[in-house]
Amino acid sequence: MQNKKTPFGAYTKTGVITASREKILIMLYDGAIRFLKMAITANDAKNLPEKNLYVGKTMDIVNELRASLNHKEGEDIAANLEGLYDFIQDRLLKGSMGNDPSHLSEALGILTTLRSAWDQAIQSLKQPTVAK
Repeated sequence: MQNKKTPFGAYTKTGVITASREKILIMLYDGAIRFLKMAITANDAKNLPEKNLYVGKTMDIVNELRASLNHKEGEDIAANLEGLYDFIQDRLLKGSMGNDPSHLSEALGILTTLRSAWDQAIQSLKQPTVAK
């Protein structure tokens, strides 16, 4: 695949550069979910090189999510998320090495749940507080 500069690419790059930390977090989850769905589709089509490519992209994003954890400020939450990221990567490895798509589907379910939880948390922080 040739790397061409397109207006869409520039727009996307600008969107990432100017996005808030919260938006980038959601974008990372969206990317991981999108790539994992592509891996599952490739697995169903018996296209193993494509499946492994998209599993690898998903793993890269999970590694980025892990690297963003703040163990000093959110020690318990960070530890719990790190455990989930370890489990997701285990599922991705097993799904990549075998032909059992249940491992990939399990990782997809966890990523989708985490994305939804983060989105809800971010939205609740944006809600104005009502004085009583």
